[in-house]
Amino acid sequence: MYQALKDMPNELDQYYKDRQVNFQMLAESYKSKATRLSLVRLFYFLIMAFVLIYIWTSLALPFALLLSVAIVGGFLVLVKRYQKLLKLQLFNASMAQVNADEIAALGNDYSMFNDGSMFIDEAHNYSSDLDIFGVQSLFQYLNRAETWFGRKKLASFLMGFDSREEVISRQEAVQELKPYVEFRQSLRASAFNSQDDAHKLKLLEEWFAEKDIIKGSLYRYSTILAFVFSIGFFVLQYHYFLAIWTLVAFLPIILILRKLFVPINETHQKTGKAEAILNSYSNILAVCEKIDLKAPFNKKLLNKLGEEEKASDAINKLSYILSQLNVRYNVFVIFLNLLGAWDIYWVYRLEKWRASYKSDVFEWFDMMGSFEALNALANLSLNKKEWIVPVLVEKGMLEGSELGHPLIKDESRVSNNFDCPSEGHTKLLTGSNMAGKSTFLRTVGLNIVLANAGSVVCAKALSLPMLRVITSMRNSDNLHDSTSSFYAELKRIRKVINLVKAESNVFYLLDEILKGTNSKDRHKGSRALILQLIRDRGAGIVATHDLDLGNMQDEHPALIENICLEVDIKGNELDFDYKIQKGVCKSLNASILMQNMGIDL
Repeated sequence: MYQALKDMPNELDQYYKDRQVNFQMLAESYKSKATRLSLVRLFYFLIMAFVLIYIWTSLALPFALLLSVAIVGGFLVLVKRYQKLLKLQLFNASMAQVNADEIAALGNDYSMFNDGSMFIDEAHNYSSDLDIFGVQSLFQYLNRAETWFGRKKLASFLMGFDSREEVISRQEAVQELKPYVEFRQSLRASAFNSQDDAHKLKLLEEWFAEKDIIKGSLYRYSTILAFVFSIGFFVLQYHYFLAIWTLVAFLPIILILRKLFVPINETHQKTGKAEAILNSYSNILAVCEKIDLKAPFNKKLLNKLGEEEKASDAINKLSYILSQLNVRYNVFVIFLNLLGAWDIYWVYRLEKWRASYKSDVFEWFDMMGSFEALNALANLSLNKKEWIVPVLVEKGMLEGSELGHPLIKDESRVSNNFDCPSEGHTKLLTGSNMAGKSTFLRTVGLNIVLANAGSVVCAKALSLPMLRVITSMRNSDNLHDSTSSFYAELKRIRKVINLVKAESNVFYLLDEILKGTNSKDRHKGSRALILQLIRDRGAGIVATHDLDLGNMQDEHPALIENICLEVDIKGNELDFDYKIQKGVCKSLNASILMQNMGIDL
């Protein structure tokens, strides 16, 4: 059973370094033992060959047979021990690498983690604008999942919108897992060589939905038929040496194999490449079977493992069956098929496994993926001990103290206090160029996304209801669809309007809306949009260079508030403090920036 840390480490960097060194030493130790054992195995094999020759030429059959079984059994024990040492070496080397990766991550290098590019969805409400996926994204920053199911689950946490009760339950699960460092790192290390991908798993899923191809007594017992006819062939050959009996003896199994050749090929194509994947999944499930957790969310996941038979054993059995079916890649399988209907037997075993476990297998995979996703959030909570668990209220304001951008380095991050009603209110954010308006929008958006996922957030304090985030920040033209950037933005704004009308607690983040048209129409359209969103009970932040929109606060003081990011101008030098202030921006720096770029004003 895995144990939780009683005392959380103060110096995480040193903690991970110590673990890396210890696991590396263990890996080297197991490697040395495996090397020594391989030499012993070689000498044993050579001696075994001479001994077997001697006993089969000198002793009576019963004694020769008995001694042969004992000697070969001893060799198989050595082989099994050698494989176990290699597995321990690989696991400890992987654990060392896990800790090396955490050391790098503490130094703001998380390039070794999958960036979730496969989940990029330009049509999603916020993922593209908030850099949820891709290089240097929130997903890459968080991700510690090594399997497709784990990454998919983490992506769903970051893109979805669940009930408040579900998210609070997830928060509890994450905080319970936080001190279980050994379990969490073992989870990742066990999956290091999973080599899975969505395509292979999709083929496997399709096979699970198909019907059996080995049915009926003729096919089911074809292995017996093949064996009986083969024995008959060898007996006839030995006594009469009649070549004609070759065709007669093997004809039945040849006809059966010919009829099943295509469906067996299709089965193998859909399942054969999953052998290594399933072997890794078995290791991951075995790790999950060795922990006892109390949080309801975690307990519910562990209950999916069942009690009668271990899920890891069942998946390991499936991996073994596929390894035997993969012998088809060997040209000599033709003799195995003629003598024992090899393909038919292992496809039958495969379908028998499917009949027993097909209702459970994807439940196990989903559970495995959930623990990987929770591990990512728990790892963040450990690594960022100054971040806090947000308070999710049923109704009320978004109230944040020292909100910071999660992806900006600690030493460079500037934090701000920010409060906003969650319904019928807009913050108008003005500021000069490069003052940090877009960064602040992402700061608020990313922390809401983290809160919705059940994660800790980059803040000293944060209280908020469940908020549906939607953004309109990056809108570009699309030549393929003959769409201009302005029309693309209008389509995005229509999506914002529709969501605010259809749902409650929508929080929008709009950056420089209607920037693709003239200033008069932009001002008129922006005013109308802001008032419409407020009227439909939406809330959020609108960042703009249009200072005249600041007059809307005087017209609707309870519904609109001006906030700004100022810049200190000293001659031709600009000093940005990135601190939110109340009011409309008064310092403009565009002319200075243009002059610095060589434009003679």
